[in-house]
Amino acid sequence: MLYYLLAAAVLSAAGYVLTQLLMAVPPRRAAVYSQPGPWYRLKYWAFVCIIALRKWKSKNTKAREGMAAGIGVKSKNSIADMEQVQKLQDRPKAVDAVYFNGSNRDGVYFVAATARRPGKVTQTVLYLRFPDIGLLEHPSLPDTSMKRESDLEFAAGGVCLELVEPMKVWRLSYSGKMRAVDQGNQLLQTEFVLTWTACTPYFDFDTDMEPWAVAEAMAREPWSREFFQNLQDMHQTHYEQFGTFEGTVSVEGYQDKRINIKGLRDHSYGRYRDWSLFHRYGLQMVHLEDGTCVMVGIVSMPATTSRLALGYVMHPDGSKSSLSSLDWDLSTCGEDGVQPKTFAFNFIAGGKKYHLECKVLRAPIFYIGFGWTAKIHEGFAQFTVNGVPGWGIAEWDYRNHGGLPEEFQGVKAK
Repeated sequence: MLYYLLAAAVLSAAGYVLTQLLMAVPPRRAAVYSQPGPWYRLKYWAFVCIIALRKWKSKNTKAREGMAAGIGVKSKNSIADMEQVQKLQDRPKAVDAVYFNGSNRDGVYFVAATARRPGKVTQTVLYLRFPDIGLLEHPSLPDTSMKRESDLEFAAGGVCLELVEPMKVWRLSYSGKMRAVDQGNQLLQTEFVLTWTACTPYFDFDTDMEPWAVAEAMAREPWSREFFQNLQDMHQTHYEQFGTFEGTVSVEGYQDKRINIKGLRDHSYGRYRDWSLFHRYGLQMVHLEDGTCVMVGIVSMPATTSRLALGYVMHPDGSKSSLSSLDWDLSTCGEDGVQPKTFAFNFIAGGKKYHLECKVLRAPIFYIGFGWTAKIHEGFAQFTVNGVPGWGIAEWDYRNHGGLPEEFQGVKAK
């Protein structure tokens, strides 16, 4: 009996190996997105085991910075170390970036970000919108490159994003002109001091992502020494958290506006960020009427993962669920370089199925990366998730060729 079982196992294994050897590599969708091919299942379960082992080992060891972080391993030993302004390594493409967005049902939107790079370069974004004023944007946009004001803070172009208490409180301020896009591009003196206060735990993509989602993305790709070297070299720590923005905004010619809006903030740092390596991404950052917060999307960076589905749900009780699968086919949604005004997809997080619908109300564009290699659509949007209404940002990135377009050359303030 044992002989027959062993023979059956050997024949099954031989059959599997022969089938995989004879299987053709499927073409990439839209010439970009890898599809499951030979050895997919074996690679999938191998990566699940790798992640599980790294998570198990990380529980009994200190955090490992740089290339050793990620895929189940934390980058820092404390939240204070994670939150502080990071020391930029002596690499031309190192990055340390923070991002904030907020919105509400009344049509108030806010976006602020700074990305510190080696030298004195900081890429900065700032948008405000009020129903009676319309869209206000930093006068340097759509170009985001500015000189850094200090090596010890996230500040440039009058924007200052300041840590007050790790994973709890940030202070955001600005003093300077902003371009009133809907008011004939007037430059209006604008000032604000906002306090961002966390309302959810943070989600650390180094350790909190579901093994299934990561393994699915990795198993699609052709494996080689170069592939795994890219995974190491290009790793960035990235974590996110939802919170509430409160404060007063003063705009020249208008009454002061007291705002109370909800949204997401994130922090990324690593040895390497090259925007030219991104083919595109589509990320939805949503807060719902019932207190649920959602981030979900796909990142396409063919050098590592041409289709990485990622996200999570923060529940009103303070618990969080990581995304395990997403049925969205990015190759058929906005692949032409134009962000759709409406779209929908399903995803699963914590064993529960969610249906997300998005309606983009407005999507100003800015350019980022050395040589303006990325074109970002910062889509202010309305959402419904399982029928519950919400608001937030649909941020979509596209690879940009040819630098800053000619029509924007004269826009930047002198």
